[in-house]
Amino acid sequence: MPDALHPNAAGMAKLADCVNTVLMPLLANRSIGSAA
Repeated sequence: MPDALHPNAAGMAKLADCVNTVLMPLLANRSIGSAA
């Protein structure tokens, strides 16, 4: 999406990246815990 139409696109991408960085280990730990 063009930045002219969505000036927050870069910020949203950074936010999504941070969320993935935080949530992925939590989800992995949860599945490991339930599998164990």
